[in-house]
Amino acid sequence: MFRTLYAKLAATLTILILALGAVFYMMIRSTFESQQLAVTQRLNRDVAERLVVDFFSDHPADEASDKAAFDRLMRVNPQIEVYRLDAGGRILSFYAPEGHVVRSAVDLAPIRRFLRDDAEFPLRGDDPRDLRRRKIFSAAPVGTRKPGDASGFLYVVIGGELQDMLAEGGQADAFRSAVAVMLAALALVLLIGFAVFRLLTRRLERLSLAMETFRADGFTRQVAYPLAAGRRPGDEIDRLGATYNAMGDHILSLLQALRAGDAQRRDLIANVSHDLRTPLTALRGYLDTLLLKGAALSDEQRTVHLRTAARQSERLAHLVTEFFELAKLDARDLELSTEPVMLAELVQDVLQGFRIAAEERSVALQMQRHGAITEVEGDIRLLERLLANLVDNARRRPRAGGRVDVGLDDAPDGMARMTVTDTGDGIPADALARIFEHSFTLDRSRSGESGGSGLGLSIVKRIVDLHHGRIRVDSRVGEGTRFVVELPAAAPFRPDGSRDG
Repeated sequence: MFRTLYAKLAATLTILILALGAVFYMMIRSTFESQQLAVTQRLNRDVAERLVVDFFSDHPADEASDKAAFDRLMRVNPQIEVYRLDAGGRILSFYAPEGHVVRSAVDLAPIRRFLRDDAEFPLRGDDPRDLRRRKIFSAAPVGTRKPGDASGFLYVVIGGELQDMLAEGGQADAFRSAVAVMLAALALVLLIGFAVFRLLTRRLERLSLAMETFRADGFTRQVAYPLAAGRRPGDEIDRLGATYNAMGDHILSLLQALRAGDAQRRDLIANVSHDLRTPLTALRGYLDTLLLKGAALSDEQRTVHLRTAARQSERLAHLVTEFFELAKLDARDLELSTEPVMLAELVQDVLQGFRIAAEERSVALQMQRHGAITEVEGDIRLLERLLANLVDNARRRPRAGGRVDVGLDDAPDGMARMTVTDTGDGIPADALARIFEHSFTLDRSRSGESGGSGLGLSIVKRIVDLHHGRIRVDSRVGEGTRFVVELPAAAPFRPDGSRDG
């Protein structure tokens, strides 16, 4: 019953309103009764004194004469009860049916406070007809005008037993009417409260249902929380719903990325396993030949077998190195050690490292420099790896007499542009979209010199991303391929020799 937020809020509101209603009713009733008694007692404060002057002035108590006076008084004003007390508070005479008066004496302390000029009302005294009840009264000394020297007191209970009996019915009716009005008001407040709570919790129910559906579907299909079109989220519920929508979109994108990453990793492992198996098989074959037929082979044949095994071993080491380097670049906690890097010097160093291998294939390597930007902000080790991978990839493609050009130029947005262009056979259009994928290898049917694991360009793409740069490739079959890399330029120097930024 109380599993929903609406039920809990409704129950809490009901309990609070009932409790507050009861407290306010008791407070109002007590205050009203106290004020009414105080007003009544003030209005009748001099009643006892006037009765003493008119009926009991300066004569000793006599039960017969007192009862005659009491009888006349009760006929005139039946709402009062009159008692004559001695100086100690003992009841000397009264007018009441047999057995109605249950006290023999009245406490004089309230009477003495009443006779003081600074008395605070309502002031209650003993009720001679009830041992547990105290009632408002009027009192006056009898026999003298000085309370301390009085031979007795006239004690008048205001609103006596007869008035209590007559008032019970009216008070009960008034009480029932007040309770009915209060219950109607409480019911109205509860209905309004329930309606307001319903309006508030209805949106929470929609949000809870959307989240539960999202969870039940394994976080694969998001049920969006409805927000008013063209309006910013209003209260906390709307903001929570907007946050849930954004969180759901983010979770779906992460799951999609994880699935794509898992698929790429599976393809990478399969392709790398294939690429590792090829040199391993060749290496083992040549070594087994040397072990089994070494004595029958000539020195020249053994040298050929050893050189081939060495090349396969070098290729295997290169594949393993690329695999671990890509894994390191994919690590989330990788931190770059950035510094200003002179691009022209870096290009010259890389080209010099490949010049001998290019000359063996009769491929020319050259640098072309344009523009004013000479430095970029980056990790020099990774940038060297990026450029080496692009140049190594480019120098394998042209036939004898071909050319590889590395160009430096300015790019928009304060970027430096570096291009690597070859005069090879080019790349088919359907292969360009996948050229930076881990698992992509162009033309596996070609020789090991031309083919590759597909990791080199993946490493290039990852290094560019880590430097917040851009990379693209343009190619035409039969004409060649051009890789374009744009990297953030280093901050310029200030007049004092320091750098901006």
